[in-house]
Amino acid sequence: RMYLQVIKGVDVQESRIAFVLAVGDATASFRKTLKGYDSIPAPPTQAIANVLLQAWNQWELLETEMRLSLDTNDNSFNTLSKIMTLSKAADTYLNSAAEQYVLSSLAAQPDLASVIWGVSQRQTNLLQRMLVEVLFLRMGIDVETNKAGFQQSVAAFELSHWELLKGRRR
Repeated sequence: RMYLQVIKGVDVQESRIAFVLAVGDATASFRKTLKGYDSIPAPPTQAIANVLLQAWNQWELLETEMRLSLDTNDNSFNTLSKIMTLSKAADTYLNSAAEQYVLSSLAAQPDLASVIWGVSQRQTNLLQRMLVEVLFLRMGIDVETNKAGFQQSVAAFELSHWELLKGRRR
């Protein structure tokens, strides 16, 4: 959000400072998630760790592109499309990791309140993902991939919806 405020010229100095701070906080939190820290355990499976590493790689590319865009004042369609694509890729990996965490928790303790909360949080993430996929479709960016992604997101949303309403079948 801060990035968009800077390129739109909204409170540029304040937005730029907020952007730098937000990126720093996100990077620090991401590192803690990857390695584990105090009360945050490291990923419980190698598969989750691998997906988080892929998300980290996308995050680094995204951060670099956003900073370069701001430093060079490049707000062209190509640059913004590249940033949106990197953002979507990072988000896809993060959602995949979150999904694996939720599924792992559901398998271990399906009635635990935090697991139910995790499934409900997944709904918000899926709605956001569907919005991005529709936006990309409308812009004509990677149409087939985004169309398929949208259909998968809708199916996952519906499955989670019914899990929340009726519980998980065992």
